[in-house]
Amino acid sequence: GESMTGAGILDGDIAVLEKCHAVEDGEVAAVRLGDEATLKRVFRGSDRIILRAANDAFPEIVVDRDEAERLSIEGRFVGLLRLVGKTIRRK
Repeated sequence: GESMTGAGILDGDIAVLEKCHAVEDGEVAAVRLGDEATLKRVFRGSDRIILRAANDAFPEIVVDRDEAERLSIEGRFVGLLRLVGKTIRRK
């Protein structure tokens, strides 16, 4: 998608992740929220977790602490693969 273009992560890029279950504030992480996964910057407040896109066109996702059990960090973003001039077929 287009939500992380401000961080240089473009639609079609393949994110490279380090498997972990916690990240520092502001780090980009793969986050599972219920049945969906997303790549966002993670910020922790005293009563909520904020998932922030690197594109102002996308709203923040705010998860209150009482809903935090449906959120899990799947991995820290450490790099990307970008194919130029080729198309990857995804299943």
